[in-house]
Amino acid sequence: MHVLVTRPEPEAWQTKSQLENLGLKVTSAPLQTIAFNDIATDAFDGASGVIATSKNALRGLALSALVDKVQPLQVYAVGEATAAFAEDLKLRNITAGRGTAEDLVPVIVERHMKRPGHLVHLAGDYLAFDLAGALAAKGIKVSVLTVYRAIAADGLPPGVVGALKTGKIDAVTLMSPRTAQIWADLTRKHGLQSELSKIIHVCLSDAVAATLPPNSQRRTEIAVQPKGQEMLALIGDLAAQFGQK
Repeated sequence: MHVLVTRPEPEAWQTKSQLENLGLKVTSAPLQTIAFNDIATDAFDGASGVIATSKNALRGLALSALVDKVQPLQVYAVGEATAAFAEDLKLRNITAGRGTAEDLVPVIVERHMKRPGHLVHLAGDYLAFDLAGALAAKGIKVSVLTVYRAIAADGLPPGVVGALKTGKIDAVTLMSPRTAQIWADLTRKHGLQSELSKIIHVCLSDAVAATLPPNSQRRTEIAVQPKGQEMLALIGDLAAQFGQK
C-alpha cells in the first residue's frame, strides 16, 4: 500500500516514519508551509489562560521567547499531542481536549467559567471553527492571537501527479479541513478529479471529510477519534485489507 502524506513539516517526516515502520510505502508532499509571526511582549497581560489548537501554535510561542509569561497560566490544548508538546515547553496546568477545537468548548466552560481574566487563543491564520465566538456565547472572553500562517502549496510535485495518474498511490492522509480544501483545489488544478475515485481519502475527522467536494465514487475513511494514533491504526487496518486482496 502506497500512502501520500500531506502534512506540513516537521509532522510530515514523523508521520512518514511511523507509516514506513508499518511496512508501507510512503511519499510526502506537504500542502502547507508554516511561517511564524512575531508576538507582542504584552500579548498575555491580564490573561488567565491560553488555548493552543495545534503544536504550531506552541512552536510560535516558543520562538517568541515568551514561554515564561505563559507558564503560570492555565493551558487548554486541543488534544493529547499538543498537550505533550506543552509539557515539553515546561508549561504547567495543562488540560487536554479530545482533538478538535469544538470539543474544547465544554471543557473550557466547565473549568474556566468563574476564573477572572480572559483567555488568549494561540491560533493560525485559518480557523475552521470559531472557538472565540463559541466561548463568548458562554460568557468567556477570548482574544485571538495569530501566531503563525499556513501558506498553501501552489501545486503538487510532478512525481506525485504522475503517481496519481498511473494509479501508484492508494491512499492520501488529510489531517485538517484546510488541508482537505487545498488538496481539492490542487487536484482540480492538475486535472486529477477522475483519479480521486481510485484512492482512499483517510481523514482525521468528520469536519475534514465534509470539506472535500461531493464525489459518490470516492472512498473516504474517517478516524474513530481525531487523534494521530487513530489515523495510524486506521491506515494499518486498511493496509491489512490490501494485503488480503
